[in-house]
Amino acid sequence: MAYKEDKAMAKTSEDYANYMKNVKYRYMSLATFLLTVGYVFVLGITSEETVFKILSFLVLGAALVIISVVYSKNRIKSSKGKESET
Repeated sequence: MAYKEDKAMAKTSEDYANYMKNVKYRYMSLATFLLTVGYVFVLGITSEETVFKILSFLVLGAALVIISVVYSKNRIKSSKGKESET
């Protein structure tokens, strides 16, 4: 039973890797992310409560830092993989 689950997980990760290589999906995810950041920024500015403004900008900043670190690590991994293939 575990073998089937491992095989299904491998297929899923292969599908995910193929999606990440597709430029169209990367641009779609970037557009969604930018729209979300813009929405939170505008919502934070127009909010009447100071506490909500502070919290929204703190969460937005933390999310941007986390996404930046994860993206950098994945980019380094992918560049090392390409170097070892050649």
